[in-house]
Amino acid sequence: MLARVSLFAITVTVAAFGACRCGEPLQVLAPKIEIGDPYDATFSVCATDFIKDCAYDYGEVGIGRPKLFSFVIKNPTQSDLHIDSITIDGSPNFTIEGAAPDIVEAATGAVGKMVTIKYAPATETAETANVVIKSDAENLAEGEVVTIALTASGKDLGCPSLGVSPLQCDFGDVGVGARGSCQLSLQNNGNLELEINAVGFTADTPTPAVFGPDSVFIVPQYVQPGTATTVAFYATPQAVQAYNGTLTIGSNDCEHPTADVPLIVQGASAPTAVARVKSINGTPNSQQTPPVEPLDDVVLSGDQSVAQQGTIVSYAWTIVEAPPESSARLSSPSSVDTGFEFDSAAGVVHGLDVAGTFRVSLVVTDSNGAQSSNDATVTLNAVPTEGLHVQLSWSASADDLDLHLGKGNAPDWCNASADCYYGDCTANSFNAPNWDGQGGFTNGDPRLDIDDLEGFGPENINIETPVNGTYEIMVHAYSGNGSSGFGFTATDLEVKIFVGGALVSSMTGHFDHVDDFWTVAKVDVNGGTTVTPIDQLTSSSDPCF
Repeated sequence: MLARVSLFAITVTVAAFGACRCGEPLQVLAPKIEIGDPYDATFSVCATDFIKDCAYDYGEVGIGRPKLFSFVIKNPTQSDLHIDSITIDGSPNFTIEGAAPDIVEAATGAVGKMVTIKYAPATETAETANVVIKSDAENLAEGEVVTIALTASGKDLGCPSLGVSPLQCDFGDVGVGARGSCQLSLQNNGNLELEINAVGFTADTPTPAVFGPDSVFIVPQYVQPGTATTVAFYATPQAVQAYNGTLTIGSNDCEHPTADVPLIVQGASAPTAVARVKSINGTPNSQQTPPVEPLDDVVLSGDQSVAQQGTIVSYAWTIVEAPPESSARLSSPSSVDTGFEFDSAAGVVHGLDVAGTFRVSLVVTDSNGAQSSNDATVTLNAVPTEGLHVQLSWSASADDLDLHLGKGNAPDWCNASADCYYGDCTANSFNAPNWDGQGGFTNGDPRLDIDDLEGFGPENINIETPVNGTYEIMVHAYSGNGSSGFGFTATDLEVKIFVGGALVSSMTGHFDHVDDFWTVAKVDVNGGTTVTPIDQLTSSSDPCF
């Protein structure tokens, strides 16, 4: 039985060897390398065989705004591909992001291993470099490498710029156990969108016992050029002593991506002033930093101020910062509540007059004569939200200037269908322009909010959602000394153009005479919005004026 089993085994073995074609060379499994695209399995930056004539052009890349290029190393065989090295020869402004792979496993197919190259220009210069990949791939000759030629040009495309006002949160003297507040205005002083991506306290800051956030601030938060947002913090001293800390703000500011704001408070026995936004357009407000727009009627209150001894008996409000073109004043600067007001042709208007940052401080006095010295400030960033907002202001108190927004190239000024101005575009107009083809006043139609007859402005024209087409902005010197037409005073004027809340253009002009006519700029809307300055001053005798 055993012999028969052995003979069977031998017979099988001989038969197996008999089937072998021993004259043919053995096949050796070896890895291959291919360069692919991480998002398109059919594409490669290599023009030949996925490994040769490889090149990538970054194009123009903004200084301070790096651009990434990613490719995939593929291995379509059944053997692991070993990467000896991936290096960059050329400009040091090309760098490998993260760790480069050292092995591409067998049969990775279209997935492969991703490599990302960052280009971060420092100057406006054309630059080149080569990505050099050394491996044990069998589809390369001995010593041959894969080379990807990189080209790029640095370009100064502008940059977001973070401005913090004030530069430190000095809460001043805050009563022990009382809650003082500091509001910071985070401004975008650049010409690209600012991303605020981090707000936090350093490890040595006594938080939350003494310092902490006094408002909800979601990150990332985006601030358009020429505008700002507000963030608030509290300080509650636990004893009569000084406390310090540091707030850190991170952003995509090209030059200074991190800003540190010192926090300072002195525990005291003095009264503590507390300033807040009580209402907006008659609606009660509970937010520390509510969003506001030009012409919003904002009421401030000191009703939450705290006296350590006695009671609060007097209030003193002061505007400490306002846009330079603003003529707004406080309506009741010595009352517990106050608001904003300014003069126009319609009389006194209650509200913020122009776009920009307003800061108002409060000082209170208690019944013992002690005065608060803490920082009780409300910061309001008035940001227009319309698709197109045009703001006119001027320097002479007696002149009547008129803002016009025309539809089309070389508009027919003062034609009710083509021109939005005081004669046809206010809330009470019966023949207001219809620019979006829908019945009644709708989001595509313009509206002049105030016709100011005797100086300063503002006059604002808004379109919530402009329809595609061309618009022109014009200012006309209608008369001097209000509607009387006498005594025209030479005046400086400024037009600010906001698109989707972002200040995209600010232009200044000068009028010496009645009937001066300033064609300011052209606005083209076609999916996006482009503003082109015209800046042409003429005189007009058109009878429609």
